[in-house]
Amino acid sequence: MNIKQYMSYADIVSLGNASFGFLSIIMVLNGYLALAAQFMLIAVIFDSLDGWVARRTKRVDEFGFGENIDSLSDVILLVLHRECFCIQHAHRLAYHTLI
Repeated sequence: MNIKQYMSYADIVSLGNASFGFLSIIMVLNGYLALAAQFMLIAVIFDSLDGWVARRTKRVDEFGFGENIDSLSDVILLVLHRECFCIQHAHRLAYHTLI
């Protein structure tokens, strides 16, 4: 099997979404909230573009890879990032309250 049968341009955009979402999580956990917000914005732009690219290229996903990678990207972007941000924010609030 050739990799081109599994992946399309929309899947590459979804991988960009997942990558920037993951980088945003790493930046949140390291305390770089401004950089995390910028990575999050880029991930949201990629998330908006992947469906548009799939429709424009008339993507037929016979193996289900595109649906799964898009769902994984959405989980990284919407669930994990928000939880990490809330945990980091709560940790900072607790630290500043103790001082």
